[in-house]
Amino acid sequence: MTAHWQVFQSVRGWFSRWKWQLLTIGTVAGLVYGSVLVEVGMSFGGNATLPADCGMVFGAAVHAVIGADGTIMGDVSGPGIRRRVRTAADLYKKGQIQKLFMSGGKGNASQASEAEIMRAEALKMGVPASRIVTEDLSRSTWENLKNTRPLTAGCKTVIGISDRYHLARIRQLATQQGWRVLEIYPASTHAAPYFELRSILREGVGMVWYGLFGFLYT
Repeated sequence: MTAHWQVFQSVRGWFSRWKWQLLTIGTVAGLVYGSVLVEVGMSFGGNATLPADCGMVFGAAVHAVIGADGTIMGDVSGPGIRRRVRTAADLYKKGQIQKLFMSGGKGNASQASEAEIMRAEALKMGVPASRIVTEDLSRSTWENLKNTRPLTAGCKTVIGISDRYHLARIRQLATQQGWRVLEIYPASTHAAPYFELRSILREGVGMVWYGLFGFLYT
């Protein structure tokens, strides 16, 4: 009991000495995170000017199809891919973009790449194969941008297409990587409210992380 009391007294003494510093750090961190979340929300509408030469579609989850016996029968697009690709395909069919770049790697070695699944979705939606370029090595938004940038060298204008909660971080990372210009465009339909809220909070953490440590990735 005496040992526990000594530990408690030690912790209380430490907190008493440092409480104002801790409160200051907590307040600053909260304000920074809050301002980042505001930026995420303010980017919901995008800033793309149409028409544009090219559209870059960011990957999302691919889901396995499991048979009755438990074997994997194949892979299908998740709702995020369908939202993003449908938006891109609609823009193409309206003549607002001329070429689509599908960017996204594999969640695991046995799975089809996000880019491959997105290409298949776009073909089903009426986009010609000659108008689709795939980049299937990326495992993060940072890599999406880094790996697709050289492929878009022939495009005068490029818009990044993704869910609206993702747009602020795309713009941040594109700026950090030195993209001359990458405007952003939101998917025409939205994720379910709970999923979107969770994603907004995650995007805020990601933006703070890359704001502090983005230099480690360059």
